Amino acid sequence: AALNASGRLSSGLLSLAACPKDPKEKVRLSGIHLQSSSSLLSTQPSVPSSVVVDQVTIDYEPPVNNLQILAAKDGFEIDSLTVSCQNCTWGVTLSATKDGKQLSTVSSEHLQCSKTATVSKGLTQRCECSNYQIATERFRDVDMVPLESIFQTCTFCKPHFQFQNGDCAKCGIFRAWSDGVTDDCHVL
Repeated sequence: AALNASGRLSSGLLSLAACPKDPKEKVRLSGIHLQSSSSLLSTQPSVPSSVVVDQVTIDYEPPVNNLQILAAKDGFEIDSLTVSCQNCTWGVTLSATKDGKQLSTVSSEHLQCSKTATVSKGLTQRCECSNYQIATERFRDVDMVPLESIFQTCTFCKPHFQFQNGDCAKCGIFRAWSDGVTDDCHVL
């Protein structure tokens, strides 16, 4: 089954399921462009099916409020999905839970993202870190990250280190204390 569409939603739920007689059937969402304040792409949980999201774009108006769930169900695959939010202060990105059951659009003060995010084959652009955070070692030189790792790309400095010029600097011997999060090095 396939669905192509274009339109404007104030809020919506697109609920699809494959034919219960054919467990190998896939439902393909393709060529969909939504202008929305909240849109949910989902499948019916009662039918073990697979939904493939391909060439879907969502433009958010007004801004995303921290986290907007897009899909909440087993069995979705993202071939190509683009979300944009021109009025989001911190930009926008996408995130998925480790178990793959939930896909979300994210605009968080902890990440500095572009105004448009694209997912292709489970990867999206890494956002910059903000609020005294640095890129974690694992993602420091990586441009694309798995959806389930988007909230693991940034970290605060460890204790006895302080944030300085976009990195973590070890506290000096006479000012060796810092909680590492937003704390400057100081005498205990």
